[in-house]
Amino acid sequence: MARRSPIKLEEFIRRRPRRVTLAWAVGLLVAAAAAWLERGGALRPEAADLERYDQKTFHVVHVVDGDTLDVDAPDGDHPTTRIRLWGVDAPEIAHPPHTTESQPFGQEATRFLHQRADGQTVRLILEPTRVRDRYGRLLAHVELPSGRLVTEDLLAGGLARADPRWKHRYIERFDRVEKQAKRDHVGMWGEAGR
Repeated sequence: MARRSPIKLEEFIRRRPRRVTLAWAVGLLVAAAAAWLERGGALRPEAADLERYDQKTFHVVHVVDGDTLDVDAPDGDHPTTRIRLWGVDAPEIAHPPHTTESQPFGQEATRFLHQRADGQTVRLILEPTRVRDRYGRLLAHVELPSGRLVTEDLLAGGLARADPRWKHRYIERFDRVEKQAKRDHVGMWGEAGR
């Protein structure tokens, strides 16, 4: 059996029906555009969240507990966006049916966040390394109109713990504020909290 010589590209294109060649070209173009968008991050949900929320201001419409609040931006099927404060862990409050008892200082932390943030226009600062938690909440540093991070106020009042599990830009700052609260014996670090 005689071997055929390889077909050159020009000959291949000439032999193919025009519509097949056009479909092939369009497919290549779409694949190249998708690869370009993905490389730039435009197709990743994190990129969309960073674009939509990072360094933007929103109105706080509800305080859920000492480290969680809602802002006035629709999020998927929800009328608001739930924000989990980055780098801090406040004591839990009762959320029936999941939890029926509040932890010590849980009510105080919630009341404090309510007084500081509820009804305020705040600026969200996101960390590009992690944008959402496992519950779908947006992870953000929340800056008050005064320019102060609400997280620092919670830590300074001894109403939350610095959470160093995930690196972020304020990790050393939050650690210093928590250590000062411990030295001052405030909130959960005071006699009543021991």
